[in-house]
Formats: sequence, C-alpha cells, structure tokens
Amino acid sequence: MKNHRNCVELTLCSLLIIACVAATSGCKSEYRKQYDLAKSLEAAGDYAGAVEAYKKAVAANPGRAKVFLRLGDAQRELGQWDEALAAYEKVVSLDPKYSKAYMRMVGVYERKGQLDKAIETGEKGLAAGAFDDSETRKTELETTLTFLRNRQKDGRGVIGPVPMVLDKATTSSR
Repeated sequence: MKNHRNCVELTLCSLLIIACVAATSGCKSEYRKQYDLAKSLEAAGDYAGAVEAYKKAVAANPGRAKVFLRLGDAQRELGQWDEALAAYEKVVSLDPKYSKAYMRMVGVYERKGQLDKAIETGEKGLAAGAFDDSETRKTELETTLTFLRNRQKDGRGVIGPVPMVLDKATTSSR
C-alpha cells in the first residue's frame, strides 16, 4: 500500500514538473517570436511596431534585461524620452551592471536638458561597477561626464539632439 502511494505521489510530481516545463517553454517561444518580430520591425524603421512587439515580449518573459533595453531604444527613436528612461531603469533593476542602460540614460537625460540627472546617472553606473568589464566604455562615459560637467558649469545647457559618443554603444557588446 505504501509503495503504491509513493508511486502515485511520484507520478503526480512528475506530471506537475512536465506541466511547469511546458508552460515555461510556451512563454519562451512566445517571447522569442515577439522579440524577433520587434527586431525585424526596428531594422525596417517601424519603431512604433517594434515598441508594441517588445511590450509583448516583455509580457511573455519579464525577466530579460535585454528586451527592456531594446524597448527603450525603440522608444528613444520615437522621442518617447520618459518611456525610454523607464525601460532603461528596468534594465538596471534586473542587472545593475548593464552598462549600456546607464549610457543610454545619460544620453536621454542630456537630451532632455537634465544635466544634473545625466551626471548623477553616469556616476551611479560607475559606482555600481557597470563599466569594470570595459575600459573603453568606461573611458567614453568618463569623457562624456567631463563634457556634461563643463557644459553645466558654463551654463550652456542643452545644445540640441546632437548624436553623442554614447550613441555608438548601440551596436557594441555589453
């Protein structure tokens, strides 16, 4: 009787594990489908479509920092600064050492004319060790922070939507 009960419990546990794996696999395939669609739309210049597909990818798998980074990038392309900042903040909450997110936030704050916030965000990224694995990216950020501090000190504020060194990081690895 006891062996039969153990066998039934083991079978139920196995079925539960299989169901969990199947459910997770379904989420990943939906995530991958939406993520790939979003990348294609983004490459074609359809940033609004990309934003919607990235949002669906996030819904399918909200624990992926990279999809939030890409979502923020598409929103940034549309000039949706606050939405992009929220996506980049989510990246940093998932992975505090994701240097690209800090770099993008610095650029967005700079474009919004919030030099204090841009500098603060860059310093936060440096303090978090986000740039410890890339001396080049760390140097780029330090140079940008020096530039922003000088603009702030001189009272020059925003120059306009001029592409900054940080925008080059879009295609480089984390």
